[in-house]
Amino acid sequence: MQFVRRVRMEAMLNRLPAPATPGEFRLVPWRDDLIDEHAAAKRDAFADEPDSLLFPALATARGCRALMADIARQPLFLPEATWLAVRRSDPFGEPAGGTAVGTVQGIGGARGIGAIQNVGVVPECRGFGLGRALIVRALHGFAARGYHRVYLEVTADNAPALTLYRDVGFHPVRTLYKPVKGDPVAVRS
Repeated sequence: MQFVRRVRMEAMLNRLPAPATPGEFRLVPWRDDLIDEHAAAKRDAFADEPDSLLFPALATARGCRALMADIARQPLFLPEATWLAVRRSDPFGEPAGGTAVGTVQGIGGARGIGAIQNVGVVPECRGFGLGRALIVRALHGFAARGYHRVYLEVTADNAPALTLYRDVGFHPVRTLYKPVKGDPVAVRS
């Protein structure tokens, strides 16, 4: 059996960066009618990434739709910490006002600690600051609901994500080893 090294990171919510969105994009707050757009962005962001080995639902449209529905049904689901990124230049006939290119979800927890789920940006939109915009907006959503600390997990060899998370105030607190559920050869780096 193979394992993937993951890092649990935490951030305090006492000093948050100001929210900003790259000009080509806009962030749309959670709405129930956007579940398919969140699922599509999640699938396009994760389908060919190592995370889909750990969480096979991330590799398919059906799996991402089921995952989004499950997250939204959680009793501690936080709409304020759940955002969809769309490209502004796309036609505005889509339910979100453009094509979904990124997503983040927030789940509340005990003792004022929340969890960020599945930060994802489609490959062609990475490097523009969209991941940062999604995370910062989610952090502000947690703070607005009274949370004082947030955690997330990231694959240890995902250097761009680790750099981003550190840049917005996360620090590593634990290393975890998760068993690979898929075929490692099938995932492209």
